[in-house]
Amino acid sequence: METEYVELIKKRLKEKSGHKSILVGESKAMNAVLEKISLIAESDVTVLISGETGTGKELCAKA
Repeated sequence: METEYVELIKKRLKEKSGHKSILVGESKAMNAVLEKISLIAESDVTVLISGETGTGKELCAKA
């Protein structure tokens, strides 16, 4: 039941923000990341995402 609730919240956040991304944030840094992801997603290139554990690399890759 908790998983369903989390999925519902994620769905509502996506609808509210207008983004189809699973990433959420409104800071300048986060907006820059989302913009870069959008630009890269349109191209056919391989990208290496690096960073410390727990920083959201996998979420960026899925976005």
